Amino acid sequence: MRQTIDWVAEAVQSLLAAAALADDRGHADVFSRWGAMADQIRLVVSGLDPVAVPGEARPWSSVNGCLTAALEALDRVTTLDGATMGEFDV
Repeated sequence: MRQTIDWVAEAVQSLLAAAALADDRGHADVFSRWGAMADQIRLVVSGLDPVAVPGEARPWSSVNGCLTAALEALDRVTTLDGATMGEFDV
């Protein structure tokens, strides 16, 4: 069984891949809707892992595919797993 931190890391990488794809579709236009979507995705990533850096490219060729993969990874995180992670204990 994979640990929670693995699933969160998987989701973060999928989200970063989605942001990169959205940026590519926006063609570096700061006013594009794709650029705004990429920024929103990166904002979500910063809530999951503030120091995340993009890893290897993901096999999904669409923003939707990356977002779906991230959601599936986050769905595997249970409340009990999240509550027992030492990094986030208060």
